[in-house]
Amino acid sequence: HRRIALLAGPAAGWTAPLQLAGYRGQLARLGIAFNPRLVRIGPSRPDHAAASLTALLALAEPPGAVIAGDPAMALGAIGAMAEAKLRYPRDLSLLCLEDADWMAPLGLGAASWSPDRIAATAVGLLFERIARPTAPIRRATIAAALDPRRSCARPVAAGRG
Repeated sequence: HRRIALLAGPAAGWTAPLQLAGYRGQLARLGIAFNPRLVRIGPSRPDHAAASLTALLALAEPPGAVIAGDPAMALGAIGAMAEAKLRYPRDLSLLCLEDADWMAPLGLGAASWSPDRIAATAVGLLFERIARPTAPIRRATIAAALDPRRSCARPVAAGRG
């Protein structure tokens, strides 16, 4: 894929800037030029994601893959794909940056984090804060695992990439 869209949000939250930074960094790492027309940032709602993907699919050069920032956006993307009579991965690859229980039965690829590692890291940061309440706030990053399931594949449809 060379045209990869991002549905990120919420616009006013802290996740959209991080999602956009990660997206841009990986495009650069892969030698793919950043195209701001393939990015939609807004509310984390299915209706917004559906409208965003519908607009992306109407571009002269539509995306061949879409990354949804969260399950609500993935749900909206699936709805827009159904409305356009598109299926993943045949017509469009779809990946969500956050896993949910309903995704595996649908074969929707997603990133996931270990709840144990999140809990252990959060408790560790809390204990650090209790021990040193005036220390600067420290943030932690948890590595994600990717399960592409059945929704991600090489582009096959004409005009999509």
